[in-house]
Amino acid sequence: MTKILDWKRAEDPRDVVHLAVQALAEGHLVAFPSESSYFIAASSLRPAAIQNLQVIVDERSADSVKLANGTRFCPAAIVPRSAKELFDFIPERSPVASRLADRLWPGPVKIRLRTEHANSLISQLNHQVQMLVRDTKGYIGFVLPHHESLEEVVRLSIGPLIVVNLATRSNREETVGASSVDSRVALAIDDGFARSPSPWTMIRIDGQQACVEQQGTWSAEQLVSRSQLKILLICTGNTCRSPMAEYLMKRKLKLRFPEHFANNQLSPIDVSSAGVSASPGGPASDGAIAAMASCGIDLSEHESQITTQALVEQADLILTMTNSHRHTLLGRWPHLVSKTYGLAPDHGDVSDPYGGSLEIYQKCAEKIDQFLEAWIDRLDQDTLPIWSIAGINGCT
Repeated sequence: MTKILDWKRAEDPRDVVHLAVQALAEGHLVAFPSESSYFIAASSLRPAAIQNLQVIVDERSADSVKLANGTRFCPAAIVPRSAKELFDFIPERSPVASRLADRLWPGPVKIRLRTEHANSLISQLNHQVQMLVRDTKGYIGFVLPHHESLEEVVRLSIGPLIVVNLATRSNREETVGASSVDSRVALAIDDGFARSPSPWTMIRIDGQQACVEQQGTWSAEQLVSRSQLKILLICTGNTCRSPMAEYLMKRKLKLRFPEHFANNQLSPIDVSSAGVSASPGGPASDGAIAAMASCGIDLSEHESQITTQALVEQADLILTMTNSHRHTLLGRWPHLVSKTYGLAPDHGDVSDPYGGSLEIYQKCAEKIDQFLEAWIDRLDQDTLPIWSIAGINGCT
């Protein structure tokens, strides 16, 4: 009989977490809530628990999704402690997989990857676990569902957890809750009902190729947006230098990578700009608008924004107009050092044209354009995602 613990009514949620950790360590199955469903979990270090989970998986095999290439994906998945720990399981994972894990987890997304690396944590799991999580093509699913109970248990557990989602394709209209878990589950943490249970959004990634194998909570457009290589350009007020750099770079990227901008598809590269002391919502300066107009770029719709932690954390590359701007950012967020650089070479600065003549603005824009060319040359096209959707545009 399943013991149900009420998460919301617990006097101390830590007690619930410790009971779950203990149950898993003793080889029992435990059910956890998430934002969209419930999950049955087993410790990868307990063969009896893995065997019980395998039985449940086999019983549900009729509901599994058969992919276009004939592969029947495995509903079981590994739960890493964080997006960064994915590297321990898949050492050769691509930048596309890293960005998606960083930006979509924790959340209802399953990322499927392959590895043959000798030092992978996958190779250290016993054969029974490997058979449970691998599909017939060698892909392994990874998930990081969002709920405090599961996140804490994963953090405290020794060895990774293996989970199966209770939501299936056939029960989307049903109510899924702790009371509906399999009777072989020893402990279930109850946090209400999932009224519209949804399977994981499922993505298979091979290098820069990303395929939406099963659509769920996340739309295809949202997935593409979160896989973008994000470049952030920084100046002082975000009215002159950085907006000119932003729009110049966008044009250059379209010319350099025309295949990624065909048919109005969402670009794999997102370029934005901000100022370290900007007044949000302000227009570009008249000089910047005129300078850009002289080279065929409309800057009239630009609105300034201040540099925030969210902007810098999401960026993959940050280019500052001066060394002072770079020092300001690193003074606030020292961990950005590996992705924050001055736009100009040899530690040079791009002087502020504010208040100057049109000629001064144009010369500033010419310098920025020249410096951007060198940075675009350094972009690795293999890090740009190429998306497809199963059954629609060639994802097999």
